[in-house]
Amino acid sequence: MAQTTTAIVKRAELYIDGIQSFLDDFDILAEDWATMEDGPKVSFSLEWDQLILGLLPELDKYVKEKQLTTRQIKLYQELLDQLTDLLPTIDSMGLTRPTVLYRS
Repeated sequence: MAQTTTAIVKRAELYIDGIQSFLDDFDILAEDWATMEDGPKVSFSLEWDQLILGLLPELDKYVKEKQLTTRQIKLYQELLDQLTDLLPTIDSMGLTRPTVLYRS
């Protein structure tokens, strides 16, 4: 069953908000990364992978299919900019690099 555009727009809104919330706290976490226990690091890494390897490519697909609003596309591009700026930190933390970093 094909998804309606309305359902995709709503889902994309949740994805964008979720990723943005995650990135809002990223700098604070990065500062503490070296002194954190392994358990919280593993938990964060798993959540990171879900967002960056799961939701971000899904958003990218929606952009390519022209199923998002103009506002959502702008927010998506801002997320990509943030992630690009964070690449050195992502690498230093040993996190998986985003596979989507170009502007659609």
